[in-house]
Amino acid sequence: MKQLFLIGCFITSSMYAQQTFVKGYIVQLTGDTVRGEIKINPKKDLDLYLKVAFKEESGLQKTYKADKLKAYGFNNEVFIAGKYDGESSFYKVLSSGTLDLYELKFETLQMNDIKTKIDFFMKKKGSEDVVKIKHGRFKKQLAEQMADATQIVKEIEENKNLELENIEQVFDQYNTWAKAQKS
Repeated sequence: MKQLFLIGCFITSSMYAQQTFVKGYIVQLTGDTVRGEIKINPKKDLDLYLKVAFKEESGLQKTYKADKLKAYGFNNEVFIAGKYDGESSFYKVLSSGTLDLYELKFETLQMNDIKTKIDFFMKKKGSEDVVKIKHGRFKKQLAEQMADATQIVKEIEENKNLELENIEQVFDQYNTWAKAQKS
């Protein structure tokens, strides 16, 4: 009997050991930033796109969905609230500036199997529209959005190894260029 109890304690503690709190913040719908701790589970990173468990410095803990916050962040990672296919979700910010790059992870059913899928989105500064980056057209979409940076567009068009999954550095390069143009 003691062995079963010890095994149960071990299983329970190992399940919770994966979850941890890290320093972070939330941005409420009013625009107020509240500092505290974010609960993360490295083995369930999909949860970061669906909801955030937040513990205020006072100890009050609450779970928020994307329709109840503007954003949240921790460990130099930022997630902003938005809608995708009518569902509220958190987008992970991969690059920020004149042209933002976002990542969205979600589950989809494929041939009776649940798969995690990643889509990328972009948004021009000052625009409310978030545009999905399409796998087969992403070079053309980037060239259209970055048309004012002719050298970067040329590099995008000539780069045969550029894949959708590694476009973050292109956005960083463009945002650095755009920031230098304003100086």
